[in-house]
Amino acid sequence: MMRLVGLVLVLCCLVSSQSPLTNTPIASGDYQFSSSLLGGEIVVYWNIESDVLSVGVIAQTTGWVGIGFGSNSMTNADIFIGMVTAGTVTVNDYWSTAEGQPSLDTAIGGTDSVLESAGVEDNGFTHIKFRRNMAAQDANADLAISTTGETGVIVAMGTTDTLAQHAGGSRVGASINFASGASMSGLNTGQFQLAHSVFMVLGWGFFATAGILIARFGHAHKLWFKIHIGVMTGAMVFSLIGFILAIFSASSQFTQTTNIALAHAWIGLFVVVGGLSQPIIGFIADRKFDPNRDEAPIWPDKIHWYVGRYSYLFGAVNILLGMCVIGANRAYFVLYAIWMIICMAGYHYLDVGKGRIVDKIKGSHS
Repeated sequence: MMRLVGLVLVLCCLVSSQSPLTNTPIASGDYQFSSSLLGGEIVVYWNIESDVLSVGVIAQTTGWVGIGFGSNSMTNADIFIGMVTAGTVTVNDYWSTAEGQPSLDTAIGGTDSVLESAGVEDNGFTHIKFRRNMAAQDANADLAISTTGETGVIVAMGTTDTLAQHAGGSRVGASINFASGASMSGLNTGQFQLAHSVFMVLGWGFFATAGILIARFGHAHKLWFKIHIGVMTGAMVFSLIGFILAIFSASSQFTQTTNIALAHAWIGLFVVVGGLSQPIIGFIADRKFDPNRDEAPIWPDKIHWYVGRYSYLFGAVNILLGMCVIGANRAYFVLYAIWMIICMAGYHYLDVGKGRIVDKIKGSHS
């Protein structure tokens, strides 16, 4: 009899260590460890229950919530995405090789590693709970959780229950030691993307536009060339900083094949290379300038003109692509369109309506 009672007590202890997950909000004390990410917009909770990791995530959204293991980016990450739709909880296991929408494990020959799941929406927050094994279940679609050291983690959230690209500022990487509870937030890619966008818009939308207009219509001013150099230097500095920020936020976009980010990344590289070459070509053109020539030579003058024009054109288009990549609000597209219309109308007015305003004196730069 005593043995039977002892066995029952042991079984009760085992059951209590992994009590069923419930569709209730995550409360303080439900988990042993936690890590606040994205300025508190996403909080990750966890327990290690023998060889199982029990995870809870609270996100400031009523859309989908994702957490990836094994990487603090989307490159080779074991991702779990959950959502609550009309009271029904869904948590699925995904595998991601690069930036872009991940693939369901079951769609690439693996298995869904979600052992148990639950969740609820509460006062504008989504609470997702699930359990997974510490060890990898699929050789090609799972990553193990370290039991001694840090594991790379990435978290993100969307605004709806439709799995689509998250908005800028709603994703961040981190490193977590699930055994000790220590964690360190990594790069907030959304912040880097925002800074990248600001620098590129200023570099190409403002400084490069002003520099081209000065070169085209400002020859009547004796200081036009120095002003042009100063303004275009500003354009290059802002663009170079923006490009460096892009490398930190989304260098893996260069490997995409099905995402608009691929076009944005490679066009951006072309624009930056073309833009950085302009000061060199312009310097050569200035050194080789002959006031007695009848027309400008192809090299270096016309090369300088057309590299600058095409770099600017592609840069203007790439700003639009970039806004698509980060899911910018429609208002920003409208504002950018208005700005470009103003620039084109001004260019047309000066070039056609007023006639090209240049110094007609022989020997001026074209």
